Order: sequence, then C-alpha cells, then structure tokens
Amino acid sequence: MNLLQMSFYELDEYIDRIIETNPVAERIETNSTKENDKKKYDLLDSLNIDDRRETLKEYVYKQLLHDINNPKEERIIDYILDSLDSNGFFSDDIEKSTVVLGCNKAEFTKCLAKIQQCEPAGVGAIDIKECVLIQLRKMENSDNAIKIVNTHLYDLAKKHFNKIAEDLHLSKEDVEEAMDMILQCNPRPANGFPGKERTQYIIPEVFVSNTNNGLKITINSKLKEKLAINDSYLDLYKKTNDKETKAFLEDKIKEINNLNYYINRRSYSVKKVSEYIIKRQNDYFITGDKKRIKPLLQQEIANDLDLSKSTVSRCVKNKYIDCDYGIFPMSFFIQKIKNMNKTQFQVKGLIDELIAHENPKKPLSDQAIAHRLSLFGVNISRRTVAKYRKESGHSSMNTRKKSNM
Repeated sequence: MNLLQMSFYELDEYIDRIIETNPVAERIETNSTKENDKKKYDLLDSLNIDDRRETLKEYVYKQLLHDINNPKEERIIDYILDSLDSNGFFSDDIEKSTVVLGCNKAEFTKCLAKIQQCEPAGVGAIDIKECVLIQLRKMENSDNAIKIVNTHLYDLAKKHFNKIAEDLHLSKEDVEEAMDMILQCNPRPANGFPGKERTQYIIPEVFVSNTNNGLKITINSKLKEKLAINDSYLDLYKKTNDKETKAFLEDKIKEINNLNYYINRRSYSVKKVSEYIIKRQNDYFITGDKKRIKPLLQQEIANDLDLSKSTVSRCVKNKYIDCDYGIFPMSFFIQKIKNMNKTQFQVKGLIDELIAHENPKKPLSDQAIAHRLSLFGVNISRRTVAKYRKESGHSSMNTRKKSNM
C-alpha cells in the first residue's frame, strides 16, 4: 500500500473505495476540516466539485498573473488559451493567428513560450512531440531521452529499442532508463480538467501565504483525516461468539487500523518535505521572482532530512503547493542544472539581462551569449542558450536585429 505517491485526489478516491467495500469503516469529519474547506476551496473543493471546477485556462492564467507585462500580451495569452485543443495543445497556424491579433510573430511566440513554462507541463505545445520534450527538459539527466524523442520517435512508438540503442550508441540500460523518463510524461496536458471523461482535481496539500509576520504555512487539514470504526460493528465484534463473523470483522477492523497508520505516515512525510522546500525557497515565496528559486535536488532533501531519495520522490509526486503566485507542483521548486549550482530560471535571468543591454544594432548571437555566460561561471552550450532564449520569449539574433532597424 503506497499512499505516499498518491495525489490528494487519488487518496480521497482510494478512501472512498475502502468505505464502499468495508462496512465497518466510516469517515471522521472534523470541524477544522470543514473550516479549511470553506476558506480554501473556492475553486478546488473536492467535496463540492459540481459547484465550480477550475478550467485549464483559469489554472494556467492564474500562474501568469505576475508575468503579463501589458494589455497586448494579455490579449495574445487570452487568445492562445482559448484556442487550446482538447489535449491542451496549440495546433492553430501561428502566422494566421498573428494576423487575427495584429501582432508580430516574435510577440506571439514570446507569449506562447510563457504558457509553455506553466503547469500542467506540456500545455501550449504545438504537438505531442514538443509536449514530451517540454517535460523532459525539466527533468534531471534527461539528455538521452530528449535525443531519442528528437530523432527516433517512430522507432520509439514501434518499440524498436535495439535499433535506437545501436543508432545512438547507447547501452540497453541507457535506453530503458530513457524510456522510463518518457513514460513519466503526460501526452495530454489538458486531461483532468473539465470536459474530459475522467477529471483529476488538483487539490493543494500545502498553503503558503505572505503575511506581515513572514510566511504562514498551513498544511491541508484533510491530510490528517482518518477512518473510524463503526460503533455498532465494534460492539458486535466484542459480543459475538460466531467465529466466522468475528474473523470477518477482525479483518475489516485491521484494514482500517492499517490504513490510518499509513495516512499518518503520509501526512508526516509530506509535511516534513514541504516545510523543508518552503524554507529553502523562502525568497521565492516572499517575492514571486522565479530567479530567486535556489538550486535544489531531491538527494539534498533526502540527505538533510535523513530520508531515502525514493521517499522524497514519492513525497513530491503529484503534490501541490498553493501560494500567492499560483498553484505549483512541489517538483517545480526542486531543480538544478547538471554540474552547476544554478537553476534554469537563474540562467534565463542572466540571458534576459544580456539581451536587454546588448547593442540593438549588433545583437548577441547564441554563441556570444554562451561565451559571456561562461565569464559568470555558467558553462552551457550554444544549443542550450538557444533553448533558454526561446523559452524566455526572445527572438533570434537576426530577428532582433531586423526589428531594431
């Protein structure tokens, strides 16, 4: 029974299934649970999901509130979000869209790039390939997986793993590890929002608010919600002399006690890890500036909290933090560029600065940006610079030069 890796919604469904199959079990609903629901679940209340369900557009837009610079950007972003298909992809023709909006391609792609940086990962991609690549780029040690998706998508679909290994000079283990990463990606980012057959509701486990007295961290009280043993069945268990009945009730009571034990363990672990993450990323939760997110790896959390890395991985999987700047998966705050003590947001910030202060008549090439970054101790390839530049919404050197002529 691995409750730790379940999302809040999955855990709630699992408990419902236990209650359906175990006549002895019943929910305990505390006053604090009701109070927390009333305050915190205007959009995300799992108990009143028919009253209001957050749409994909609302969910993404909420993350962009502090990243929209002017009314024109707001109009472009609004148009893109309205145009997302049932998978969460933007599959319309970009050129035609710019004509409709009366903007240029650079302005449009900058807004699209902002959307593609939001959760759910892969939203705003132009197709399934880009959707998977967006997600892989956020993972550690994903170079092989990215290479496979970029060059052998057909072989991947046909499960020609030996051919992939041979063509890319990879070991069988490398291909299998890459496959595991690719399978973790969600090919349909819009799945789980209203309009889909099976809706997955995003329910934060932790709430963080910025107050005059500092950050206030509130753990969702429903995390501690347990199952009770029905009094009538407990009384029957104590009084019955029928061996079959007693054995049946004993088994069902044991099931409830075991589940409560694992709910307690899950609650403790999620609380411990989330409080650690919030403490480490204190600057972000105060300012909302992504460049203030500090480099952090799951292994560091594991070492500092004396947990295994796999426990930390299960702790953050499908868990969400609700803060003043949006709702984010816990994994959003755990990132670090390989062999470098920086996050991609910090490097993108440096690229923003370099482009902002470049000579408009002689814009910097990606190679020139890579060279200047190396002077700050940031050693990344020209290709990575190009990727980060595009994700930050900056045009190529030639396009920037033409727009400044």
